[in-house]
Amino acid sequence: MRIGSFVTATIAAVGLSASMVPSTARATTVPFSQAFVAEHNPDLPFSNYFISADDNNSSPPSAAASSLANSGVWGNAGASASASLGSGQLGGRIYGSLTGQCNGACEANNIYSQSNALFGDGFRSLNSDGSPFSWQSGSTARFGLTVDGSLAASPAFGGPNSGGAWVTLMLFQYDSLNPTAVFGAQPNLITYYHYLIGNPNLQVTSFGGGVVPNLTLLPTAYLGALGGGPINIVQDFQPGGDFDWVLLLGAYANADQPGANFDVDLSHTVTFAYEGPAGTHTRSVSGLFDNFAVPSTSVPEPSTVSLLALCFAGLGLARRRAVP
Repeated sequence: MRIGSFVTATIAAVGLSASMVPSTARATTVPFSQAFVAEHNPDLPFSNYFISADDNNSSPPSAAASSLANSGVWGNAGASASASLGSGQLGGRIYGSLTGQCNGACEANNIYSQSNALFGDGFRSLNSDGSPFSWQSGSTARFGLTVDGSLAASPAFGGPNSGGAWVTLMLFQYDSLNPTAVFGAQPNLITYYHYLIGNPNLQVTSFGGGVVPNLTLLPTAYLGALGGGPINIVQDFQPGGDFDWVLLLGAYANADQPGANFDVDLSHTVTFAYEGPAGTHTRSVSGLFDNFAVPSTSVPEPSTVSLLALCFAGLGLARRRAVP
């Protein structure tokens, strides 16, 4: 996995139509949970990173968790991530504080932290009698997100590589989801929605790892800086048929000035809900989620819809350095 780059100052909706790319051979959907963290500090050579990752795709997938923390005369830095498809929760945090007191003993006087947690599954729509639902042109489904957490940085995030967080929802053709081939542009990707947090200019690239081309993510919307209460999102879409999906929330940040610090804490709750076409109910390939109800309000509420609670999913990765 690599730290790549992505930039756009223009907030724009984006989607990849399934008709734009050819379908490839599909296999059985593999639900999964993943957690990845990376951290660099002045005690390391400039190109080296601490890395911790956990990837689970048992049936059903077990929880995944990773964490790192380091400190020295230069300051402190750390990252954590957790993902559990079984409980529907993801969580994570990045933090760092640079004193600038390396006194010539450090090869590079800068710090970097990154956290990514994600999980994926497949949704299949059924008629009331249990038979497969036949998607028609214009059949609409809906995801609802309620994002909460806190974000602080000095100096404030603003540049394309200074730091921030994001939520990304990716939809794939059914029976195509594989945890080893989530990232990058690929024929089975139907569309994606990419929401920025804390920095409207944040650069994020989904790195294909040499298997598929990198995917530069264009923002669907900027959610704000958090800290003022939960932010609600309702995303309607027309998948054209049953689909697989991945939800991610990630963050990264750099500090290269004495006194600079950051703390992006998304270990609060990001709530995820799904509403299928009218008159249907939904089953997941993992078997962990079933019979989603239809919300009675424009933003699905926990009391009226089956929920997946998440926090902290993410892909992709900051510019400047490469994680081997």
